[in-house]
Amino acid sequence: MPRGTPVGPQPYGVRLGVRGAPQRPKSSRQALSAAEGHIAEFVGQGLPNPDIDIAGQLMLSRRTVGTHVSHIFAKLQVRSRREVAERARVEPEPASGR
Repeated sequence: MPRGTPVGPQPYGVRLGVRGAPQRPKSSRQALSAAEGHIAEFVGQGLPNPDIDIAGQLMLSRRTVGTHVSHIFAKLQVRSRREVAERARVEPEPASGR
């Protein structure tokens, strides 16, 4: 019997043999997505108009950058861009295992 084939009646929407997305740590640099980690590096540079400068360099909208920054604040449990910069210096970027 092939993997993922239902043995008995299954409710709709149930997929066997499929795992969810890998879990990230709750509050460290490793909790950030690749895009958030990249933006965190820019935030740490102390740019004068951070969202505008970051958006221009990464070819994203200011709103997208702002959304990423708010996610970074929540994941790192910080309240300011300065704290993001401090965390970026203290915690090295995680090695990509892909």
